[in-house]
Amino acid sequence: MAVDISKLKDLFLADRVVFPLQTSSKKDVVTELAKALVASDQLGKADLEEFVKGIMDREALGTTAIGKGIAIPHLRTNLSKGLIGVLGFSQDGIDFDSLDKAPTHAVFMLASPMADKDSQIRILGRIAGVANHSNFLKFLLQCKSAQDVADLLEEIEAELATN
Repeated sequence: MAVDISKLKDLFLADRVVFPLQTSSKKDVVTELAKALVASDQLGKADLEEFVKGIMDREALGTTAIGKGIAIPHLRTNLSKGLIGVLGFSQDGIDFDSLDKAPTHAVFMLASPMADKDSQIRILGRIAGVANHSNFLKFLLQCKSAQDVADLLEEIEAELATN
C-alpha cells in the first residue's frame, strides 16, 4: 500500500525500518529490504523477484551509496502504485560500493511509479538533507531500535525545517 508522503517520518515508520539488517552483501540487503516491503504490504509477493532485479539493474548503472554511511537504492517501476520505501540499518556497516569507500549503515530503499518521478525526487532530496546533517551518522550509530531510527529521522527533519 502506497501512502501520500510529505515527510520522511511518513514513509519510514518504525515498522518500515529493518533493525538490524541480517545480511551484509548488497544483493542480499536489497532482497531483505524488498521482503520488508512485502511484509508491510507495500509490494506484492509475486513482484519480489522482479523488484530486486530492477533495483540491482539500477545499481549496475552506478552505485546509490552516496557516502557518509548512506545508500539510497531506488527504482521507478509499475510494480508500485505510489511512493514506497523501507530503511535498513547496520551497526557494523555493509559494503554497498560507496563513493567514499566507507561502510554503509543506512539503506533507504525507494520505489515510485513510472509516471510519478516528482515524489521520488522530493524524497531523495529530503534523504540527502538528513544525510548531510553533521550529526546524523553519529546519532544513527547510537540507535538501539527501529523506533529510535524513525524518531531520529523525524527529529533531524524537523531541525532542518526550522533552519
